[in-house]
Amino acid sequence: MANIVFDEGDREYARNIIKEFLETFELASFKNKCADHGVKILYRNAVELGCLTGLIVERIYSRTPFSMLRAGDGEGNVLSLALPGSRPERDMKWLNSVFQMMDGQTISTADGKRIASSMANAFDNADVIGTRLFRHGDENGVYDETKWFLDVLSKGETRGPVGALKAIQFVESLIDDNNNNKDESRILTSAWVHLYFIEQLDTFIKYAEKVIVISGRTELADKFATRYVAKNIEFVGIPLQASDFNTGGRIPHYPRRYNETISKIQENARGALVLVGAGIFGKMYCDIAKRSGGIALDMGSAFDLLAGAATRPIHERIDIKNIKWI
Repeated sequence: MANIVFDEGDREYARNIIKEFLETFELASFKNKCADHGVKILYRNAVELGCLTGLIVERIYSRTPFSMLRAGDGEGNVLSLALPGSRPERDMKWLNSVFQMMDGQTISTADGKRIASSMANAFDNADVIGTRLFRHGDENGVYDETKWFLDVLSKGETRGPVGALKAIQFVESLIDDNNNNKDESRILTSAWVHLYFIEQLDTFIKYAEKVIVISGRTELADKFATRYVAKNIEFVGIPLQASDFNTGGRIPHYPRRYNETISKIQENARGALVLVGAGIFGKMYCDIAKRSGGIALDMGSAFDLLAGAATRPIHERIDIKNIKWI
C-alpha cells in the first residue's frame, strides 16, 4: 500500500496552525487554568511521581476502576476528527497516516469517526492523562515543547507536529468543558510517564490480584509468567505495530483482533490490573478495562524496551541494557 502523501496545501495548513499555536499558547496560563478547575499536575520530581504511583497502588489494592492514558502525536492525529471544526476530508488524511503506521492499512471515514469518538470518550473518562507539554523529571519546568515543533517543521514533517498540536488542544478542551466546575479527580502528567512506570511494575503487580497484559511483544509472555510466577498473569497477544514489524505475514489489528480483544477485556478485567501497549488502540482498551471494573495503565512502548527494542526517539535517552528483560 502506498504511503499517505501530504501536499503543499497540507504543509501550509500545518505551518499555519502551529504558528498560531506557538504565538498564542502559554504554558503558565494552561497550568493556571488547570489549577482553577482543580486539575492536579504531577510530573516534575520524585515526590510528585511518587504521589501518582501511590494513587495507582491504592486503586490496584482496593480494586477501584481506574485508567491512565497518554496523548501523543498519534492520538492527536485521531482526535483531530473529534475536535470542533473538524473537516473529515482533511482530517482523515492525518488519521489514516497514523493508522497506516500502526496497522498497515487505511480505513473509511465512517470507521475513522467511530475510532475518534471512542478515543475521545476514553480520554474524557480517564483519571490520569499524560501530555507532551510535560516531561517527567523536569524538576524546574524548563522543558519546552515549542522547540520540538520548530525542529520537526524545519525538516518538512507534518503528521507528527499536527498530531501533537491536536492532542494538546483536545486535552485543553477537556478542561474547558468543565466550565467553572472543579474536576479534582483529573490529573495531568507527562506523556512519557510510562517510561518511569517500568521501574514501578514490580510494585504495581505485587498488589494486583490478577494481571492482564495486552501487547504485540509476545516474546514477553514467558518473561511475565516466570518473573511473577506467583501471580495470575494473562497475556493477550495482539499484532505488533506495523512500522515495527520487519517480516511478512502480519495480521491486521483492526477490526477483527480489535473487537476480539475488547471482548476479552470485558470478560476478564474486573478487579484486574490491565497493562496495555497497543498504540492508538490501547486508549480504547484502557477505557473498556476501566468500564469493566479494571485498573488500566497505558504502557505503550515501555514493552518495546522490556523486549530490548528501542523504537522511539525518546528511547535514545534510556540505557536499555539496565531495563530490558530479553
